Amino acid sequence: MAEDDRSLVKALGRVGPVFFRAFSELRPSQRAAIPPVLAGRNILLACPTASGKTEALFAPLIARVLESRFETDQIRVLAIAPTRALVNDLYARLARTLEEIGIACGRQTSDHRLGAKLPFLLITTPESLDSMLARRTLYGTDGKPEGHLLQGVEAVFIDEAHLFDNTARGDQLLWLLARLRRLKHGSLHVGATASHSPSIQICAASATVSSPEHLALRLLGPGATVVAVPGGRELLVYDGNAVDLWSPISDEDTIDTVVARVAISGEGASLEALAEFAWQAMSRDEARPVRKMLVFVPSRSLCDELSTVLRHFLQSRRQVAVFAHHGSLDKGIREAAEQGFGAARDALLVATSTLEVGVDIGDVDVVALVGPPADTNGLLQRIGRSGRRLGITRVVALARSPMDRFAMASMLLAARDGLCDPVRYGRRWSVCVQQIASFVRQGPSAGRRVSDVVALAAQVWPEDGAEGAKLVVDHLVVQGLLDIGHGGRVTFGEDWQLAWDGMGMHGNIDGAAAGTPVVDAVTGETLAHIPAGSRVPDRISIAGANWTVKQGNGEILLQGSDARGSQGAIRYGSRKGPVSRAFARHLALGLGLTDRDLVCYSHGGESLVLHFGGSVYERVLSALTGAQPVAGLGGIAVRGPLRHDLSDLCSDARRVEAVLMSCLDDSPSLVAPGPMHRLLPASLRNSTFRELMPSDDFLEWVRNRHVVEVAAGQPLASRLASLMT
Repeated sequence: MAEDDRSLVKALGRVGPVFFRAFSELRPSQRAAIPPVLAGRNILLACPTASGKTEALFAPLIARVLESRFETDQIRVLAIAPTRALVNDLYARLARTLEEIGIACGRQTSDHRLGAKLPFLLITTPESLDSMLARRTLYGTDGKPEGHLLQGVEAVFIDEAHLFDNTARGDQLLWLLARLRRLKHGSLHVGATASHSPSIQICAASATVSSPEHLALRLLGPGATVVAVPGGRELLVYDGNAVDLWSPISDEDTIDTVVARVAISGEGASLEALAEFAWQAMSRDEARPVRKMLVFVPSRSLCDELSTVLRHFLQSRRQVAVFAHHGSLDKGIREAAEQGFGAARDALLVATSTLEVGVDIGDVDVVALVGPPADTNGLLQRIGRSGRRLGITRVVALARSPMDRFAMASMLLAARDGLCDPVRYGRRWSVCVQQIASFVRQGPSAGRRVSDVVALAAQVWPEDGAEGAKLVVDHLVVQGLLDIGHGGRVTFGEDWQLAWDGMGMHGNIDGAAAGTPVVDAVTGETLAHIPAGSRVPDRISIAGANWTVKQGNGEILLQGSDARGSQGAIRYGSRKGPVSRAFARHLALGLGLTDRDLVCYSHGGESLVLHFGGSVYERVLSALTGAQPVAGLGGIAVRGPLRHDLSDLCSDARRVEAVLMSCLDDSPSLVAPGPMHRLLPASLRNSTFRELMPSDDFLEWVRNRHVVEVAAGQPLASRLASLMT
């Protein structure tokens, strides 16, 4: 190590040598992050994947807390990860390291519970943190609170922070951090903790974020430091028709040259054709052999079917272990897939977005994309899983429709330049409902004072949190979910008392119910969960294997089948999500248009208008003009007299806002407002919609449309025609 690096490691005391002994030199992210973290500042570290973020933040956080010379029999450092898989991953990476330092590491999720001895570092999810805050108050023999499990927390680490940006879970995290600060302040006041400072240091890490400064302000608060470290690996895309199978997307590449390198396989194409394509990408490069391939697919059903087909297809060609990973599979199946893929010499893992984030599955030689994600941010997460060992990113780009092909090409160009799609931030007031209830649950049996609830809300959202919290409390009282008793104290009504006696009220994930278990009848192992009442065919494929089905008592029982190829898949009940503005924009760019173009085009005897506005804007356009959506082009195109009405839309802003509010109130899932959205008063429901989808933004979008007439015979006409097939 250079002298400057050795000085930084030395500044970490006994923590430094343990964390960095495997490093011949510090990474740029570590050199940049260690000093401000040691100085006690809140920082967001934004840098590429595999750049040493974990060590860059954890080592100085732990060293700084240890310097305080506090006893280590309390939880001092809290790590928050967006998924249980990431909790397990962080635990596996840190537990042994911390043991060498002489401190304990623990984890708390619905899968793993704390033991009697409290760890120095606790790793958890927002939902489990919510549950701990609400349920782990310590009481004396007189029934009065004497402390709390988390009263000694000095520092918080937030992993994959971008996944909390502009989501209900992100708003929940803001409330949870405010409750932690309030808890610590109260513990200091009564002398329940040895800490001398009421503050909690918060550090966050992210690899893909469109605006690190804005994320830092929202998540960490004013005065937070952003440490942004540029860099990335060379991006190579597979081209089976070229002499050089893997070639970079260079500065000279255009949208046309990149489109040509995105292979296309129609939605009706066989899964065997997809398997053949994956096999060719794995087997043809003798100089840089592909041993490990991670395949991302757009749906859980396709994950089940494609993994089954690949397992049978590859058996006669090479001994390649095939695994599947998606959110409806049981945790044991998912963890076995992660561990099996990491341990195997030759392996292929088919996954949905569950593996976008940095769960350690070992080296990945190639990432295959079967269709694009919703935006460039997701694409960067996916392709970032490849090439950490060789320092290059190899990608197989495969679209199942022309629409996906053009959108993916645009995203790949953006990924070449490291450009993320912008995010509009808006508060989900539904989280206020959930957090008020959790805060009341945390208090003594006599409930919480309304003034305490209001003060907490003002701490989270200073601009209008107090006023909003009063509206929420009053509305919940009218609905009988809360009661206000003597002295203005809030307690649960009968319905919520029953609900909060269970454990299902601590999350802010839409549609997160587990459903009916799907069980191997021979071993008794739970393989997956499906929505209650779902119909299941007699023969199905799940996670790389075929099964025959029989109904059990409250569960679906499966018996193994020797059938080859896909037998069809469970429909897990997850509807196709709305088309995002980002995806629609990338489609326009992939077609060679600008993001301002509105295309008028005749096809099959009818006039179409391609607006590229996404699902929400299309819903509003249809309501305002009478234009009808086009099957297969939802969120992209309408049929009808739209172009003649556009200029008139901007003249009546009140009507536009009323229509927008009505559309979102009818279909709130378009903007994912959180599972308790319907419990809000109407004014706060509309406030959520106005922040997430402002009518001014829609009107500005309308004003900026540039009408493009496309006639038959023009080059663009053939591309547009391909979208209709």
